[in-house]
Amino acid sequence: MKIILMLILPLFVLTSCTTFEAKRAENEEYIKDGKCTLHNVELVNEVQEIAYGLPLIPSKYTEYHYKYFPNYEPFIMGGCFYSESFPKEKSTKVCPKCKEAYLILKAEIEKE
Repeated sequence: MKIILMLILPLFVLTSCTTFEAKRAENEEYIKDGKCTLHNVELVNEVQEIAYGLPLIPSKYTEYHYKYFPNYEPFIMGGCFYSESFPKEKSTKVCPKCKEAYLILKAEIEKE
């Protein structure tokens, strides 16, 4: 049983990490000509924290993300593995209105 678990667990972790990357690529349909297609606002540069590992993301976050704030994420996914030499921050483009919507809904999203 331990051997089966040791074989399945890494597969699950790798699958989860690639799922986050696929979701990030979906955001491209919400950007056109450097603007958020939901709010029709120019994207701006923002330095964000890079999160490594496999964070627990509330189900409401996924439910609300593409509906209310498709061009804002509270952090950047850095992958499943971490080393002290990895970067801790990265500049990314965000929609100010999406960020505002996230901050308004944050308490409700984390209420699980």
